Amino acid sequence: MSVFKNLGKLAAVGKENMAQTQSAIASIDYTEHDAPPDIAPDDAVEATAVVVRFAETNAVVDIHPVVQLELLVLRPDTAPRPLTIRPALALGQVPLVQRGATVPITLSVADPNVATIDWARQT
Repeated sequence: MSVFKNLGKLAAVGKENMAQTQSAIASIDYTEHDAPPDIAPDDAVEATAVVVRFAETNAVVDIHPVVQLELLVLRPDTAPRPLTIRPALALGQVPLVQRGATVPITLSVADPNVATIDWARQT
């Protein structure tokens, strides 16, 4: 008899969990506005950057979470400067961009606020 008595409680908990799950799914932003910028080869310059801050966002590109990285850009011909980018990362790339990590980036000469992480140069 006690099994049937608890079924009502289990059903109520299940409905509550389902509502929380649906709310979490609805908060994910699946738009493609966070796709990495295209930098033309004749507009590109290589640099390195130190990750100052790593923050999660609710955005997703394909299946990859988009994060916000605050970087300190280091180039030999200019003073260090801050830059914020929002790359979509594969889960295996997340440990490579934690606070204090140095990452290779490609900057746009025309717009120095546009950059991408150059994973081909990552060591």
